[in-house]
This record gives sequence, C-alpha cells and structure tokens, in this order.
Amino acid sequence: MGIVDANNFILWQHKSTLSSYDVTLNNKRVNVYNIIFALNESTAPPPMNTIIHEYKHILGFTDLYRDKIKVTPPVSIWDMMASNRDQFSLTANVARYTNWIDINKDFYLKDTVGKTTYKLTPTTKTDGNEDGKIAVKIQSPISATEYFIVEYRKKDYKNTVWDKNIPGSGIIVYRVNTTTSGNYNGPPDEFFVFSPGNILKAHMSSNEKRTGFGSADFSATDPNKVLVHSNGQNSGIVISDVGAADDTITFSVTITDPNKSKIDKWVSTSTNLTIGAKVEARYFTNNVGDDYVFVNNATGTMTLNKLSDSNNKATAIAQFAFGSNVQVAESNNILYVAYVNRSKNVEAKKISLSNTKEGFTNLVNNSPEVTTSIAVSENMISLAVNVSDVFVAIGKTKGSAVVRIRGGVVTILTNKIQTSYKCRGVELWIDGGEIYVLNKLVYSNDAMLGVIYEFKGSDNTWKQPTKYIQLDPNPDGISFTIANNTIYAFIRGVGTNSLSIGKWNSNSFKWEYTPLNTKGTSIAITTTNNVPIIAFGMDGIIQSKILSGTSWKNVGVYVSNYRSSTQGNIDLTVSKANGFSTIGYIKADNNFALVKRSGMVK
Repeated sequence: MGIVDANNFILWQHKSTLSSYDVTLNNKRVNVYNIIFALNESTAPPPMNTIIHEYKHILGFTDLYRDKIKVTPPVSIWDMMASNRDQFSLTANVARYTNWIDINKDFYLKDTVGKTTYKLTPTTKTDGNEDGKIAVKIQSPISATEYFIVEYRKKDYKNTVWDKNIPGSGIIVYRVNTTTSGNYNGPPDEFFVFSPGNILKAHMSSNEKRTGFGSADFSATDPNKVLVHSNGQNSGIVISDVGAADDTITFSVTITDPNKSKIDKWVSTSTNLTIGAKVEARYFTNNVGDDYVFVNNATGTMTLNKLSDSNNKATAIAQFAFGSNVQVAESNNILYVAYVNRSKNVEAKKISLSNTKEGFTNLVNNSPEVTTSIAVSENMISLAVNVSDVFVAIGKTKGSAVVRIRGGVVTILTNKIQTSYKCRGVELWIDGGEIYVLNKLVYSNDAMLGVIYEFKGSDNTWKQPTKYIQLDPNPDGISFTIANNTIYAFIRGVGTNSLSIGKWNSNSFKWEYTPLNTKGTSIAITTTNNVPIIAFGMDGIIQSKILSGTSWKNVGVYVSNYRSSTQGNIDLTVSKANGFSTIGYIKADNNFALVKRSGMVK
C-alpha cells in the first residue's frame, strides 16, 4: 500500500468542505468540517495539538509545512500549523487569520530609517508588555507586499500547555509574504523564520550567544545571515543588541536607507501611463540620461512620453496616428520609430529629442511607408540604427527581409532569408557595422527554433554563423544581443521555463550555456561595457541580474513588487550618462505601463 498520509488516504485527519452536498445537522447546513480519529492505532485518543491544528484550518489558518522538504523547513517548531509540539502560533499568523490580534494596534510599527530599541514580553503573555505590545512589525523600505516580525518566545517549563517544547528562549524574526497563502506549495512561503541554517537555533538572546541578524550591505544575500525578501534581495534590516531572555527581552532594529546604500533601490518613474489592449510600450534613454516611454495608448494613438524625476509622472510630448508592433531606437538624441500600419505595411519616422516641438517626420522621402513590396507577416518587425543608417527587419511567412534607410532612400539588403519553417518572430541587431537577424521558427507544436543570420557589409553576403537553438513554443522565449562580436542569447528552455544564457563567439563556433538555475517568463537582455544584463518575470515580479565572472548578481535592491495576472512584455535599457550607467525596464500589462530604474550599474 505504500506510505499512508494526507495525500492518499481519505480518513487521514483533515479539514474539508461539503460544497457538493446539502447536509444538515440540527437544522444547520454543514459546510466546513474536520475528520479526527476518536482513537488512534494504539487505541489512545488523538493528541490535543492535532485537534487544535485541524480546527484552526476551519478558522482559515493554512499549513506552514512544505509538501516536500527540500531545504531547512521555513517555520517548523515555531508554529503549530507547521509542527504539532504544543506551541503557540506566530503572532502575525494569528493576526492575519483572526481578529484576536490587531497588528496595527497590538504591535510596535517600525517603518522609519534608523535604529530603535524595543522591550518585549513573551507571546504567552497575551496582554503584551507595559505598552500592550506583543511584537514588532518592521515594514521593509523596498517592498509593499512583505514585512518582518520580531517576537519573544520563551520556553516555559512550568506551563503545562504552551511553548514548553520549543528549543529555547529568545526573539525570533520572520518574514510575512502577503501575496501568497501558506507554505505547503512553497517557496515562496507565506511565513519564513530566519535562522543560522538550523531552524532549532532561530531564537536569539545573549544567553544563546546569538545577539544579532541581518546586514546593511545590500549586496549580502545569504538567508542564513541576512533578512532577505522572497526573491533573495536583502531588505537592509538589521537586528542587534539582543539581551538576556528573562521576563522581558530587549533588542534593537535598524532600517537601512536604500538610497544611501551601495546599491540603489528601483524607483518607479511613471504612474499615469495607460496603454492599449495589445500592451505595447517601449522604454529608452537618450545620451544625457533622460527617460522616455513610447506607447500605443488606449485611443490607438502613438505617444512619446518624457518621464519626470520630480513627480514620477509621464508627460506626452509628441504623437501620431495608429500603429502596431512599435519598435524604437535612439542614436545621437534622435528617436527612430518603426511600426506596422493598418494596411499591414511598415512605416518609419524620426523625431529630435532636443527639439520635440517639430514633431515626427517621415524617414523615407515623400512617403511614410518604408516599402510596399514586402508583405509583413503577423506584424513582425525589428529596428536598429547605426549612426544615421536605419535598418528594419521584416518577418515573412517563412523567413525574413532586411531593408536599409539612408538619406531618405530605401535599399532592400535581402528579401531571401528563407526557411522551411513558419516564422513567428524576428529581431535585429548591429555590432561593429555588421547586421544580425534572429528568426524565431515554428519547429513543432511544443517547440521553436531560433536561428541567427549575419550580414557582411564588406561583401554584401548573408551567412548563418550559429546552429539552431531549440526554444520554448512562446516566441518571447528568446532575446539576444551583440557585444564585441559575441552573440548573447537569453533562452527559456522547452516546456520548462528554465532560463539560461547562450554565448556564441566567432572564435569558438559553438554555443556555451550558463544556466541561471531558475525559471521565468518574459525575458530581455542587453549589455553594458560588453557585460550582459538580463531581466525576466518570475512569480509575479521582475528580476534583473548582471553577469559577474561566471555567476549572476542581482541588480537593484528590490526589482519590483508590481504583480499581475500575466507578465506582459519587458523592455530593458542601459544608459550611460553623467559618469555612470542607469539600468531600467518597462513592464507593460493590463493596460498600464510601469517604468523602474536603478542607477548603480558601474
């Protein structure tokens, strides 16, 4: 029969719901109920803690143990919903699922930068200390959806019921993630108790010779030493000066200002950008560090918006009529735009960012359209600029074409990048005067192929320098960039969402993959000083990393707490102005565009 547990045995003690049946008891409809053994295998009555655990499910409490323990348990002995050992629940757990505790009333609230000292009584003293407080809530300066709790747990040998079996006395610190429920399917976890790698040593006191936890260095991310968020970012919160575990205990909490730290937090720079149903928005910066967003708004108008640092608003500065699949590129403070019009032809325009009052003008002499001789399939285009030459890649049913616009004149460089597979996407890049085109091809129902072509301007020939790359069926499953004759491909694995970076060097003639050991959805890649930077969506947030040697390091203290039902699209840009680089991205989803920046990419 195998192991009998809650996953395969209907009579396992549990909470359930009679949602499909109309059952009454004493004229009351039965809805949520518990199954509890009257006698167990030794004919003894069930433990009281089991009864309490299951009944708390009826009250709304969730399981705080994981389905499969892969690492140190996130809560374990510190809450009855994780381990039945006659212990109290975490105070924030009680507050979240009942009205017995009010965090805003019964907790100290710490949300300001600097150091504050507190004194607490054990949580078994339910009326709290002399101020009536039973714990400290610490609001992270870099997350609106996660906070931290400090509470005092005292091992009570005299108490015949509560906290007599916890491993020792002292304060514990834990994280609360308000965007998830329970720990059963974690990570991410709703509650996570921090420890030095052993959950039985999570309690801190001078008696235990553990008197602090956390780091003000935002580059530190070890969860056994640092109070990190669910995405691994350091909160900058530090617990220190923990005293003796007696009738009371004292300790200090310091919130580090991320704006004065070594790594800047991400700053929202737009709050009022609405976009159309197709969720099209492009973010870019010019050579002096100004930020712009180009959007297809809800009225079908293409609008260029400049972002303000003073009020976090976007101001429309120029616009023109409808277009789709908008592509933008900036060179020498000139913005170039390509898009597909209602006639399914490619149009191209430009505007001087130093004199936007002149508005957009056509790139092609006497016509807004680039060419009418190449049929655009599924609005697939891509744009790149080399000095004043503008290049547009146009996706066809099978393959792609590339045109050059120089001095208002259009030249078709090739109309014959042909493949035997249907094309689902196209990207274009220029490096050292050479042109690279990526075709995303439908290989089968559950996989795509990516193939890169290179144009040699010296002999006007196209060649295929790389092998095919097998991709996830979503055409957003690859993004690539070129730096110093090296092709970097950011790839989502077939059917797994696992991410890796492929590097193609013309000297080695092979793909070298660097896995990220994570999953993700929408992806983007760019480079700064020939070093790749990536952004990707995961668990409803967007993460960004930079390659350091052979490992990836987070960029920005907290990438984003912006959550939505889908990931939308991500644009990633690195600008170089005023002596340093600024990395930023735009996330577009649900008719809204959000830009965030971090100015610490040296």
